[in-house]
Amino acid sequence: MVWHFILGEPEFFGEGAVEAAVPATLAALATIAIVSHVLDDSETFTVEEVQREATRNMNRFTRDELTRDD
Repeated sequence: MVWHFILGEPEFFGEGAVEAAVPATLAALATIAIVSHVLDDSETFTVEEVQREATRNMNRFTRDELTRDD
């Protein structure tokens, strides 16, 4: 809001106004990074664990073991 309403979407290097979405996206990414770092619960997964779980789920779906709860 500051970018759009107070600064009036300033120009950089004479190339025209920078849309408010640009600083908003950068602010959102910074916020996500900061919150993720502060709230880090240290639960990590290896690529092998993700692949193993995905394979298990795909095998379960292809073997017709689906129930109404799935």
